[in-house]
Amino acid sequence: MPFDHGVPIVIRKGSSVLILEFESLPPEQVSRRGESTFQVLAPYRFQTLDLAQSPPMTGSGTATLKEHYSFKNRTKANGTTTRQLTDIDSTETINHGPFRIEWSNGGSGQRSWLYFVRASGIEYVRAHPERSFESIDASFLESIREYRNIFQAKFQERTLLAFGDVYANPTLAASSARIVKIASHAGGIILTMENLISDRAYFIEQSSSLTPGGWEISKEFVAAGPTIQQKLPIAPTGPSLFFRLKTKPD
Repeated sequence: MPFDHGVPIVIRKGSSVLILEFESLPPEQVSRRGESTFQVLAPYRFQTLDLAQSPPMTGSGTATLKEHYSFKNRTKANGTTTRQLTDIDSTETINHGPFRIEWSNGGSGQRSWLYFVRASGIEYVRAHPERSFESIDASFLESIREYRNIFQAKFQERTLLAFGDVYANPTLAASSARIVKIASHAGGIILTMENLISDRAYFIEQSSSLTPGGWEISKEFVAAGPTIQQKLPIAPTGPSLFFRLKTKPD
């Protein structure tokens, strides 16, 4: 999933927490392109914490990820041209404490992609543009310790990662309606939502990626109370599904 640089990202696995923030830099400072090579850097700072310890912080520092490839253009018999990449000395894995997360460049100096595998055990991933890196302390992390927005859902013979809200919206109050749990059932999933307003209309959107324009309305409903569940059939085309809840305009 993509994350903007300059915004802290909180990732939790049990009591272990990793806080990341990629540095936002002009493209000319982090990207170099030659006739047959290109290199993109992504410097970031981090903190690791274990909320089961006192004090909780276990490590901090800075690191730099890198894509560094050579390429050759090859022309096929049908006249189309493809580019063959060869790795030179790329560093594309975030490896701190119990966390191992793959990275790729999403926009020189401005955006990165992070990849989470189903077996990672990660329960919470969220960008927090409403907070500074320094303000994400142990007391804040305790307040979200029981909150999950990543769930495994069984679909036929496949295990999917299902994501709730992964971007904190600073304009919404803590009491705003949101998806708080995703569970599987035969042929689909069950979403649990909280903080809804009775008799107000909502809709759930679903996407297999976070690219713009990829969201589709999968269900509309009128809330019967502040906490409700909705069943959704799913027919996934990839390893992940993303969901978001919206209030239906009047």
